[in-house]
Amino acid sequence: MKKLNSLLKDVDYKKIYGDENCPISSLSINLNETKDKSLFFIIKGQNFDGMNLFKDAYSKGAKAFISDRIFEHPDDITLVIVDNVRESLYKISRNFFDDPSKDLNVFGITGSSGKTSVIYLLRNIFPNSASIGSEGIYFLNEKVFEPEGVLTTPESHILNYYLKESLKKSIKNFFIEVSSFAVKGKRVYGIDFKGGIFLNFSITHHLKIHKNINDYLESKLKLKELVNGPFLINRDDPYSDFFKKDSSNYYFSYKNRADFYVENYSKSDDIYKFRINLLGKEYRIDLEEKNDIYSILPAISLSYLFNLDIEEVIKKIKNIYKKPEGRWVILNNDPLIVVDKANTPLSIEFLIDKIRDIKLKRKIVLFSFFEEEDIRETLLITKLLIRNFDYIFISSDDSKEKTPFECNKNFIYFLKKFNVKYFFVEDRKECIKRAIEFTKKGDGLFILGRGNEKNLRTKNGLISFNDVEVTKEILDDLNNSKLIKETIWVIFYLLYFHSF
Repeated sequence: MKKLNSLLKDVDYKKIYGDENCPISSLSINLNETKDKSLFFIIKGQNFDGMNLFKDAYSKGAKAFISDRIFEHPDDITLVIVDNVRESLYKISRNFFDDPSKDLNVFGITGSSGKTSVIYLLRNIFPNSASIGSEGIYFLNEKVFEPEGVLTTPESHILNYYLKESLKKSIKNFFIEVSSFAVKGKRVYGIDFKGGIFLNFSITHHLKIHKNINDYLESKLKLKELVNGPFLINRDDPYSDFFKKDSSNYYFSYKNRADFYVENYSKSDDIYKFRINLLGKEYRIDLEEKNDIYSILPAISLSYLFNLDIEEVIKKIKNIYKKPEGRWVILNNDPLIVVDKANTPLSIEFLIDKIRDIKLKRKIVLFSFFEEEDIRETLLITKLLIRNFDYIFISSDDSKEKTPFECNKNFIYFLKKFNVKYFFVEDRKECIKRAIEFTKKGDGLFILGRGNEKNLRTKNGLISFNDVEVTKEILDDLNNSKLIKETIWVIFYLLYFHSF
């Protein structure tokens, strides 16, 4: 329990109505978090207004409110008026939890694709580590929280809570998957980042929310300003030149010379043998999959900058490296049936590169766009799919306002324009079932976009839906149905010939 006035340190407020010494038990921005003596932040977003929650928050016990608007309120609450509620949220969150990031090595990883894979590696490479991102929250490699929604990076009061909790467990290193929305919403402001990584930038990704490329790019560049230490930048990405150049920048490359780069690689007995150069020192690492280097190089580079024993790091990678959850999950071998989270042009290119080494009669893909679909990204992905797959199935993905058809209308338009055969089945489970039934021996079916995400957004709210589990269930049902039919034919055969 803390006093409100102690939490307002560094907060630019205009006016306080009520008792500025009132006790605060917790911070909240929604009703699920609100309890007795909560400090409630009235945030106005694109599709919601926290002002509509005021009465319910008050009835649940909130006694102090942060708002950018003056409104009529009961006499027994404290109302603090500020210019920017989100700015006050990150500052008050830092004060409420005693600025935990200053006592940790906090690292931020940003990029349009690949953040989760790099976070997974870093969490396993660095000792006494924790991480937070789309896969959940991990302390010492044990999952302590499973996200119900779709936020990659939680709000600042949630972030600071887990940073504080990690200190209690003597955790030293904390890795944060920093989304562009997190930067835009100031969720990661006020955190003392000791290092950071920029992986890549897709010009069409998330433009429905960012509105224009400059706003999206600025959210990536901003992380560099928040980092008080070495910052790794992917030299191969054309947008790497937009980062302000200073002595804290380090560059990695898969194609050219840089501070950290791949000198060469060869393939022998299905093993890719890489030679990498880290600030002039050469190391060798063997990988089963060529594209793994896209995650491993930035992870090893950060390890080098923070003085880890690289030979030991390479040993760890050989022992612990695996795909993060929802990546390249093989659920059947013949026909090959794979579930993968690939949903951006870059991640789909990586997947296609992997598929090229597999001999398949037909390549079938199930892919859907969600509510945030942007026509420029739709065209890029459509071209990738029609060039590399023989048949395309389309269904539903996350959408609160649009129907599945509305989310995919541009996709369908382009497929018709290119005269490509497609199947549209609105119900995702039914679509997966039909795609599996369509897939024959020797074929490959690739169910893309969601991986093992646990929930699906619909007009009727959040529902439990996991592509991996649903596909397993359908395969089991189909196999059981086939077994029953075969058993019936055997019984019929025996009875028929026994009668003679």
